[in-house]
Amino acid sequence: EKFDPDKDCRLVTYAAYWIRAEIRDYVVRSYRIVRLGSTRTERRALRILEVGAGTGSLVRPLAAARQDCQIVGIEAAPGPWLIGRVLAAGAPNVAWRRGDFWAESWADYDLIYAFLSPVPMPEVWIKAQAEMRPGARLVSNSFAIPGAVPDFVVPATAAGGRELYVYSPAAKRKAPIKG
Repeated sequence: EKFDPDKDCRLVTYAAYWIRAEIRDYVVRSYRIVRLGSTRTERRALRILEVGAGTGSLVRPLAAARQDCQIVGIEAAPGPWLIGRVLAAGAPNVAWRRGDFWAESWADYDLIYAFLSPVPMPEVWIKAQAEMRPGARLVSNSFAIPGAVPDFVVPATAAGGRELYVYSPAAKRKAPIKG
């Protein structure tokens, strides 16, 4: 569709909607990120957590595409959380929570998806390294984690205009300092 200035919609709202839709569609289609396994025997039901899930624009289509997976969305802001709760109602593989994702243990998840600001990303990395199990992946939408090297980067051209940084935090844990 093309932007129509005669309709009651600002260009920035229109652009933001389509950028989010393209990113969401890419993640849903992307076997390297969502599937994690490379063979049929490795493909299994995954537990996926979206932190700062907003209204669930990733959670819902991902749950529909991967009905074998359990998908959890956590949102702290009451407005987006309520919209997401209404929209996710009836999806049997979605747990929609209002709360603090920092308080949630990340140990049981295969994939953590974060579309936050750059500010909390160093703390996200610390939590991911401390809690995520080997083989689990952390996907950061748009923001690289300072000082961390991603396993790979999905280019913006393939991900709807925003780069996706994919990490394996457990594989990059720092050895404890011996005193």
